Amino acid sequence: MKSCLGSWLIIILMVVFFGCDSGVSPEDLEKIDPKFTALQSNIFDLSCSTKSCHGSDGAGNLFLTKDKSYAAMVNIRSSLDSKYYIVKPGNADSSYLYLKLTNPPSGVLMPKGNPKLSDAKIAAVKEWINNGALNN
Repeated sequence: MKSCLGSWLIIILMVVFFGCDSGVSPEDLEKIDPKFTALQSNIFDLSCSTKSCHGSDGAGNLFLTKDKSYAAMVNIRSSLDSKYYIVKPGNADSSYLYLKLTNPPSGVLMPKGNPKLSDAKIAAVKEWINNGALNN
Protein backbone atom coordinates (compact mmCIF):
# COMPACT_ATOMS: atom_id res chain seq x y z
CA MET A 1 0.00 0.00 0.00
CA LYS A 2 2.81 2.44 0.89
CA SER A 3 4.60 1.60 -2.36
CA CYS A 4 1.46 2.31 -4.41
CA LEU A 5 0.81 5.59 -2.55
CA GLY A 6 4.41 6.69 -3.13
CA SER A 7 4.15 5.96 -6.84
CA TRP A 8 0.95 8.00 -7.12
CA LEU A 9 2.54 10.87 -5.23
CA ILE A 10 5.48 10.90 -7.64
CA ILE A 11 3.14 10.86 -10.65
CA ILE A 12 1.06 13.72 -9.25
CA LEU A 13 4.17 15.79 -8.52
CA MET A 14 5.49 15.17 -12.04
CA VAL A 15 2.20 16.31 -13.57
CA VAL A 16 2.16 19.44 -11.41
CA PHE A 17 5.76 20.42 -12.13
CA PHE A 18 6.22 19.26 -15.71
CA GLY A 19 2.74 18.97 -17.16
CA CYS A 20 1.56 22.52 -16.63
CA ASP A 21 1.91 25.03 -19.42
CA SER A 22 4.18 27.83 -18.28
CA GLY A 23 2.93 30.07 -21.08
CA VAL A 24 6.52 30.67 -22.20
CA SER A 25 7.39 29.55 -25.70
CA PRO A 26 10.89 28.47 -26.75
CA GLU A 27 11.04 31.64 -28.88
CA ASP A 28 10.29 33.75 -25.79
CA LEU A 29 13.18 32.11 -23.98
CA GLU A 30 15.50 33.04 -26.84
CA LYS A 31 14.42 36.69 -27.17
CA ILE A 32 17.37 39.01 -27.46
CA ASP A 33 17.44 42.60 -26.36
CA PRO A 34 17.56 44.66 -29.59
CA LYS A 35 20.69 46.51 -28.49
CA PHE A 36 24.02 46.33 -30.23
CA THR A 37 25.92 44.75 -27.32
CA ALA A 38 23.34 41.96 -27.08
CA LEU A 39 23.46 41.35 -30.84
CA GLN A 40 27.24 41.23 -30.73
CA SER A 41 27.44 38.66 -27.94
CA ASN A 42 24.41 36.54 -28.93
CA ILE A 43 24.65 36.61 -32.72
CA PHE A 44 27.81 38.07 -34.27
CA ASP A 45 30.26 36.45 -31.83
CA LEU A 46 28.53 33.05 -32.02
CA SER A 47 27.44 32.79 -35.65
CA CYS A 48 29.38 35.29 -37.75
CA SER A 49 32.86 36.15 -36.54
CA THR A 50 34.66 32.85 -37.01
CA LYS A 51 38.10 33.16 -38.57
CA SER A 52 37.02 32.00 -42.03
CA CYS A 53 33.90 34.17 -42.13
CA HIS A 54 33.66 37.70 -40.73
CA GLY A 55 36.38 37.23 -38.11
CA SER A 56 40.04 37.86 -38.84
CA ASP A 57 39.60 37.00 -42.55
CA GLY A 58 36.77 39.53 -42.97
CA ALA A 59 34.82 37.84 -45.75
CA GLY A 60 33.37 40.44 -48.10
CA ASN A 61 35.63 42.96 -46.33
CA LEU A 62 33.24 42.83 -43.35
CA PHE A 63 34.68 42.25 -39.89
CA LEU A 64 32.15 41.34 -37.21
CA THR A 65 34.54 40.97 -34.31
CA LYS A 66 33.68 42.83 -31.12
CA ASP A 67 36.26 45.56 -31.66
CA LYS A 68 35.37 46.29 -35.30
CA SER A 69 31.80 45.32 -36.07
CA TYR A 70 29.86 48.52 -35.34
CA ALA A 71 32.20 50.76 -37.33
CA ALA A 72 32.33 48.19 -40.14
CA MET A 73 28.55 48.07 -40.61
CA VAL A 74 26.65 51.22 -39.76
CA ASN A 75 26.34 53.72 -42.64
CA ILE A 76 28.91 51.74 -44.65
CA ARG A 77 28.17 50.70 -48.22
CA SER A 78 28.34 47.00 -48.96
CA SER A 79 31.42 46.05 -50.94
CA LEU A 80 29.37 43.29 -52.58
CA ASP A 81 26.44 45.46 -53.66
CA SER A 82 27.08 49.19 -53.38
CA LYS A 83 23.42 50.16 -53.75
CA TYR A 84 22.97 48.94 -50.15
CA TYR A 85 24.35 50.11 -46.85
CA ILE A 86 25.35 47.18 -44.64
CA VAL A 87 23.24 48.78 -41.93
CA LYS A 88 21.07 51.75 -42.80
CA PRO A 89 19.82 53.10 -39.46
CA GLY A 90 16.04 53.23 -39.34
CA ASN A 91 15.53 50.97 -42.35
CA ALA A 92 16.12 47.24 -41.95
CA ASP A 93 14.46 46.45 -45.28
CA SER A 94 17.19 48.47 -47.06
CA SER A 95 20.05 47.11 -44.94
CA TYR A 96 22.24 44.47 -46.55
CA LEU A 97 22.84 42.77 -43.19
CA TYR A 98 19.13 42.18 -42.61
CA LEU A 99 18.55 41.12 -46.22
CA LYS A 100 21.40 38.59 -46.04
CA LEU A 101 19.68 37.04 -43.00
CA THR A 102 16.23 36.91 -44.59
CA ASN A 103 16.17 37.24 -48.40
CA PRO A 104 19.58 37.94 -49.94
CA PRO A 105 19.58 40.14 -53.05
CA SER A 106 22.79 38.32 -54.03
CA GLY A 107 24.88 35.44 -52.77
CA VAL A 108 23.66 33.03 -50.10
CA LEU A 109 21.67 33.27 -46.91
CA MET A 110 23.80 34.02 -43.87
CA PRO A 111 25.30 32.66 -41.77
CA LYS A 112 26.89 30.64 -44.57
CA GLY A 113 27.39 26.98 -43.73
CA ASN A 114 25.48 27.27 -40.44
CA PRO A 115 21.80 26.91 -39.56
CA LYS A 116 19.60 29.90 -40.31
CA LEU A 117 19.26 32.25 -37.36
CA SER A 118 16.11 31.85 -35.30
CA ASP A 119 13.16 34.15 -35.88
CA ALA A 120 13.86 35.75 -32.49
CA LYS A 121 17.45 36.62 -33.44
CA ILE A 122 16.43 37.99 -36.83
CA ALA A 123 13.68 40.04 -35.18
CA ALA A 124 16.22 41.53 -32.76
CA VAL A 125 18.49 42.57 -35.66
CA LYS A 126 15.54 44.11 -37.49
CA GLU A 127 14.35 46.00 -34.41
CA TRP A 128 17.86 47.28 -33.65
CA ILE A 129 18.25 48.63 -37.20
CA ASN A 130 14.73 50.12 -37.30
CA ASN A 131 15.35 51.80 -33.92
CA GLY A 132 18.31 53.68 -35.38
CA ALA A 133 21.15 51.11 -35.07
CA LEU A 134 22.57 52.74 -31.96
CA ASN A 135 25.92 51.70 -30.48
CA ASN A 136 24.34 50.63 -27.20
